[in-house]
Parts: sequence; structure tokens; C-alpha cells
Amino acid sequence: MNTQPEALRLADVLTEEGDSWWDEQAAAELRRLYQLAVDQHTEIYGLRFKVRNLNSVNADLLEAAKTIMENLDGMEGEVTAGYHERIIAPLRDAIAKATGVA
Repeated sequence: MNTQPEALRLADVLTEEGDSWWDEQAAAELRRLYQLAVDQHTEIYGLRFKVRNLNSVNADLLEAAKTIMENLDGMEGEVTAGYHERIIAPLRDAIAKATGVA
């Protein structure tokens, strides 16, 4: 069973059986395009990995923000009064946006 990619097999055939400059050029272009496809697939898999990790980090940050909000909501009076505009409101907005409740 031949596991060689078809593009590379065709390039080999052109190189071995071809007898013109055009055959050599076509074989070289097939190899170049095959390598380009391999490089792009490698990059795509790397980006997918980064996105999965980013989603995990975002989920962790969201949970941390929810925990902070729960703790701040439990505090009363002067402690939270000054923080509402600077901390609590933006944090609540960010949680709503992240959870699709905005």
C-alpha cells in the first residue's frame, strides 16, 4: 500500500518519466504546493490549540470574576459604596457580556 501523498507521487512520476523542462517545473511546483499545504495545516492546528487554551483561560477568568462579585455583593455599606462605579459595575458588565446576558 502506497501512503505517499498523491501530489508527491505525481511529482516523482514527472521527474522520473518526464523529459522536458516543463515536467521538472511541474514537479517542483507540486512539491512546493504540497509543502505549503503541510505548513498551513500545521499552523491551523497550532492556532486551534491556542484558541482552546485561550477559551480555558477565559473560563477561569470568568469564574474568578463571578467569585469576586459574590464576595463584593456580600459586603455592605461604605466598603462597596466607593467601589461601585470603578470596580463593581464594570465587573458586572464584563460577566454579563461573557455569559451572553448583556
